[in-house]
Amino acid sequence: MPQLFILAAASRRNDPTRFPWTMPLVLPVRNEAKAHADYALRTNPKARVAALYQDDDLGNDYLAGQTEEFGAARITASATYQPTDPTVDSQIIALKASGDDTRNVVPGYFFALAGVAFSGCMMAGGIYGLRCRPRL
Repeated sequence: MPQLFILAAASRRNDPTRFPWTMPLVLPVRNEAKAHADYALRTNPKARVAALYQDDDLGNDYLAGQTEEFGAARITASATYQPTDPTVDSQIIALKASGDDTRNVVPGYFFALAGVAFSGCMMAGGIYGLRCRPRL
């Protein structure tokens, strides 16, 4: 039975050899990650990147796309989280300590807000005392 237009952005589902009757509706997240990395490089050509992503197919594909575009040397640190983790505070603090100047967050549902905290440290002196100064 054909599975047309599934909403799966992970590249594992975009494999005509294994899934000949499956056609994703959305582009692979790896392409989106490359576009984000390209934008980051145009705005900051010497970007040093830290990435926070969910430990699943989607997050791994996103990090792979970022790595392809930035190059492994520019990614100073990466950290994963599970959807069942109560917070991502320890990952945020560790990533901030990496000396990055560009942050990429690939949030799951709950951690979208934590990603805002990570990218801007809540923009008011830093909820983590990290003195983040985000630039859009």
